[in-house]
Amino acid sequence: MNRFLHQTRCICLSACAIACFGCDNGGGETIKEGVSTPASSASLVCEPLEVQNKGEVAVGSRVSCTYTLRNETKVPLRLRISRITCSCIDVELEENRLDPGGETAVTVVADVRGVPGEQNHAVEFEGTPELDSAKESAPALPSLRCTAQMSFTPKFEYSIVPLSISAFVLADCSFERSIYLQAPDVSEGLLSGASCSIEGVTAGKPEVVTANAARAVFRGQFPYNSRPRTGWVEIRTASPTTPVCHIPISIVTLPACKIEPPGLVLGTGAENETTVEGAVRVTIPSDAGITINVTPEDGSLPEGVSVAGVTREGACWTVRITVDTGIAGSAGSAFFNVVDGDGRVLGDIPVAWLPDLPAPPR
Repeated sequence: MNRFLHQTRCICLSACAIACFGCDNGGGETIKEGVSTPASSASLVCEPLEVQNKGEVAVGSRVSCTYTLRNETKVPLRLRISRITCSCIDVELEENRLDPGGETAVTVVADVRGVPGEQNHAVEFEGTPELDSAKESAPALPSLRCTAQMSFTPKFEYSIVPLSISAFVLADCSFERSIYLQAPDVSEGLLSGASCSIEGVTAGKPEVVTANAARAVFRGQFPYNSRPRTGWVEIRTASPTTPVCHIPISIVTLPACKIEPPGLVLGTGAENETTVEGAVRVTIPSDAGITINVTPEDGSLPEGVSVAGVTREGACWTVRITVDTGIAGSAGSAFFNVVDGDGRVLGDIPVAWLPDLPAPPR
């Protein structure tokens, strides 16, 4: 239902222990100046406490900061890295166990990517208390956490235009976008190649277009997908092989048909009414001879939700969807794909059913 209300999709990437944010999604997390981990009589402390700002650092180089982890509890702590804000970060942890009052050194190293603006990164450490196995009745102690924080601003040797790529493309139609690298002197052989993390996007070898500019062209063609495709593009120098830019790319494929309204919100509050119904009109002006079907997006539907029928008038289809609230419940949501006879997805229909709001007081 939220997807219908917002009419957009977002992709959330997660892992069991480490979540990636940082320059993987632009500028990293907002880090407040000041103390990152307050010290207490029983805590895991990371020093220095403040954010380590390394200033301007050349793109393609590495920057590092050293921290000290200290166990200020009365029990041994087993250490692990619980979160890293970017895949460009490496962590060198000397010890994975700290005795009470013990210390260990940690080095955080970042590859400086060509992402514009200040980059803020953090590494969170978790210390799990080790209990005496002989004391079976001892209560479990909570895990402790502390954070090492660093920031820097990539320094570009070249000017990159644009600093991001976005494309809105009709399904199954090709697109082309260019990135220009500008410098006082751009010669043949300066750039070795370009790449894109989105599968299906091809990158041509950068070519010199003027004495002061080179261009890399990115092309692709995609079937319809309601979720935007997001990733990164890179351009690399030849010697040494160094990324000179690492900028975001987003591709949104538009439906190959017109759906009116773009979704359904069905009221379920009428007394003695267990089945509600709504309809949308699907128009495909480019091919009046095509046939369509409506299928659940994930292959299954909530019980009580069904497509009541699809009727055709020329290049227009009327799709009726019903919800049996006695089975499906008084509130819920579902998502349908509109597909052609070959199984190609043309568009989608979000459906939500909600109890009617009570009448306002008089």
